[in-house]
Amino acid sequence: KKDFYKNGKPQFQGYLYDVNPDIKSGYSEFYYKTGNIKKKGQFKAFKLGDELYDRPFGKFISYHKNGEVSEVGEYKLFKLPNGEVVSFKVGDWLYYGEDGMVDSAEVYEEKHEKTVMVSTLFSEDAKKLAKYNTLVLEGDELYTERRYSEAKLKYQEAKKVFPQRKEIDVYITNAKKEHANLINNTKELTDSVHTSISNLYTG
Repeated sequence: KKDFYKNGKPQFQGYLYDVNPDIKSGYSEFYYKTGNIKKKGQFKAFKLGDELYDRPFGKFISYHKNGEVSEVGEYKLFKLPNGEVVSFKVGDWLYYGEDGMVDSAEVYEEKHEKTVMVSTLFSEDAKKLAKYNTLVLEGDELYTERRYSEAKLKYQEAKKVFPQRKEIDVYITNAKKEHANLINNTKELTDSVHTSISNLYTG
């Protein structure tokens, strides 16, 4: 579905599960009257009794009117005892000024089927957390590409930037293990090829 302001600029673009009222389902984008994007992310539709409703989930990005990112974070869905699904912020939420620089950050942790904010960071600490997340993401991409040695270096760099995070040690250990396994597997394959060639000449 696409909605427009009276000036012809887009107001909303996304998928709807139902209309009247609009129940969003899937990727959605919201816009300012200027046509610049305001917010984007995923929604999921639910039904409780006769009531339909939607909830945000996954990564969300919001923007200032000048086009600079204003906040980045993730939502997670939780189901209440009455069957209703609610959405809470989870993990690291980063907040940016109109100049594109990180102003602050909030850290959320899961506790008893919900999330609670456990810390708020400002200025330099928030910038360090943003840098940490960027390095971890780069390390994750390298890890997925099986470039384990390079991934380990990215994780180690992230640890230097923001050593408070305990999970980074797990990432480093896993990258080391996978790198060692890759070397061993390559060596075994090489030895096997050499043996086969040797047998071919001596047979």
